[in-house]
Amino acid sequence: MQKLFVTSLVVAAAGFFGYQVFKDKIKAATKSFVKENFSIRLSGLRIHRLDFKGIDVRVTLDLINLSSITAKAENIRAEIFYMKNGSPSPLATTTFPDAITVAPKDTTQIPGLRIQSPLKNLLYNYSMIADTRAEFKVVLTATVNGQTFTINQNFSRYAAN
Repeated sequence: MQKLFVTSLVVAAAGFFGYQVFKDKIKAATKSFVKENFSIRLSGLRIHRLDFKGIDVRVTLDLINLSSITAKAENIRAEIFYMKNGSPSPLATTTFPDAITVAPKDTTQIPGLRIQSPLKNLLYNYSMIADTRAEFKVVLTATVNGQTFTINQNFSRYAAN
């Protein structure tokens, strides 16, 4: 009985020390595996309302997990910019409060993520209202299984409607 206890203790200690030695390599392999097999796609952007109260934009996101492990997306943040003479002018920022779990080899859609900008941002960018060829830039950031993903996508006023 004592030999079994000592043997079990030695095997457990060897396993623990082996994990401690290789844990960085295991984490790095998992991160690269997720990075290669996970993506965020901006599948829709629509100007819902543009009036004297401000601008209300709705964004639809697709979280695509091609890996064989479950992915957890957290800290989803969307920023919208008005491209003023080629340089981005911030309009609004929003965050999605909940963490989203994406099953292996599945796509999860977040419809109607709402981005609102107050009137003062519109007054600063007053040329946006009259510009028929207005360009917008959307920057999406999310943390998936500890890794940060960022995508940038440009939209014109006509493509956004």
